Amino acid sequence: MACLQPIPGIADLIRASLEQGSDEAVNQLLRRNPQLSSVAAVQALYEEVVNRCRVDLRSAARLAETATGVAEQLQDEYAQAIAMRATGHVLHLAGNHEKAVERYEVALQILG
Repeated sequence: MACLQPIPGIADLIRASLEQGSDEAVNQLLRRNPQLSSVAAVQALYEEVVNRCRVDLRSAARLAETATGVAEQLQDEYAQAIAMRATGHVLHLAGNHEKAVERYEVALQILG
């Protein structure tokens, strides 16, 4: 599912997520841009994970971590399910199938 409306600052969040040691930069960006602490932002991060998974798994993993952090901050079950799916994709492609299935099952429990 594609994000229909662009989220202001999402490109900056993606860029900050991909920089080494950028956790503080991500946190500052989230504090300055409340629109990035949203389900729509988690969805946009998920889509970027899907786009990068087969090209740059390390980058996809960083984005999945950011999506998980935002989802946890939101305490939104749907956002958490999206983040779990993103992490599941990364784990699957990294060959960690058991942990990937665990993430997918958690997402299904939330959504189902």
